[in-house]
Amino acid sequence: MLARTPNNSSCGVLYRNDGGVFTNVTAVAGVRRAGLTPESVSWVDYDLDGDLDLMLVGTVQPYLVLYRNNADGTFSEQPAALPTFPTRRIRYAHLWMDYDLDGYPDCFCLSDDGAGTNVVLHNVADSAGGRRFENVGDSLGFSGLGPAPMGLNIGDYDSDGDFDFAVSDGVNGTYFRNDGGIFVNTILADTMWGWGIDWSDVDNDGDLDLLTSGSYPFFNANDLRRNRGDGTFDDVSDALNAAVMASQYSVQVDFNNDGRQDWISIAPDVAVQIYENLSTTPGNWFQVQLRGDGRTVSRDAIGAVVRVFAEDRVQIRPVLSGSSQTAAEDPRAHFGLGADQTVDRIEVVWPRRGSLAARTDVFDGPFAANQQILLESALPGDLDRSGCVDLDDLATLLGVFGLPAAAGDVDRDGVVSLADLSLLLSEFGNCR
Repeated sequence: MLARTPNNSSCGVLYRNDGGVFTNVTAVAGVRRAGLTPESVSWVDYDLDGDLDLMLVGTVQPYLVLYRNNADGTFSEQPAALPTFPTRRIRYAHLWMDYDLDGYPDCFCLSDDGAGTNVVLHNVADSAGGRRFENVGDSLGFSGLGPAPMGLNIGDYDSDGDFDFAVSDGVNGTYFRNDGGIFVNTILADTMWGWGIDWSDVDNDGDLDLLTSGSYPFFNANDLRRNRGDGTFDDVSDALNAAVMASQYSVQVDFNNDGRQDWISIAPDVAVQIYENLSTTPGNWFQVQLRGDGRTVSRDAIGAVVRVFAEDRVQIRPVLSGSSQTAAEDPRAHFGLGADQTVDRIEVVWPRRGSLAARTDVFDGPFAANQQILLESALPGDLDRSGCVDLDDLATLLGVFGLPAAAGDVDRDGVVSLADLSLLLSEFGNCR
């Protein structure tokens, strides 16, 4: 956990969870950076080595600080991996999304330079076999963020299978529809002076609704827009029963585990508002908790993408760490199912190296609605998902060697070959 210190002028604090007791490890972990005032922070495995790395976004140069996880409890700063921004102040919010589907997460940042310009950090290979970032925002259409962009989030509001963007700002909010990796500016709702922003299916009908925490009470307080399923939204903010106050930070979370998405917003130095979802006629729901193997995929599976198939509908959710505005979200992927009683199939794209097929696991149902399930990534070569790569897996592979058999196709290139045998043997004896 990383947070700003009370005097708002230091590097933030990293706390390690030692079995329910938290220890300040900022200095020993190597992430203390005097002079930086962090506005937002995220965990991400940007190099896909199975360890979570750390990104800080602040208000003074350098505006971005990236720390690589050394896998021993310490981190190393990576200044050469990031471009410099002499005139663009990067602050408030950022999030990670693999927009080009190459497996490596890319970073979308808000820039408060007075013009609402864009920053999209494309994750590319460097000459030494590592990773670095190039700003490609102009070429993607992620520009014109509006005055004072504050909050940032992604969700598939139009149910076309890819992630769209919501940016809260000082006018009416700015939204980007994802059209095959190119982002088209559109207007969905007028939420002046918004800060925290969250996509959340509050009525479990399968369409993502929009929650925004409002900064100035004389313009708007906290705001809820219900997705009508046709690209338009209804203002149902009265359902929040909210006291008018200048809220800034927000997060969606099912805090009481009843299958209905709740919401928390914070008015700094004033109040924390917890909105319990008491909808009396919600649809059915489904939640997916992911767990990585701890070697090729981080334990929290941050950066994964979950798809569920129910009847004739497909829904997609990301597993994020750091979005909205100075917030961290519920790691569980929540899906509203409406009247559907079952989920037919689940696909998980894990944040690990390899082709899209090699990164994707399919879990066949049916799965009953109104439950949370845990899905775990398998180690490469763990063909029977026993938790270990052992003789049983080797026997399975050898039994189908040379055949186009999925059972032994470790690298998922369509045939069981020496490459699969080599990969299995490299993992032989390893367990989750």
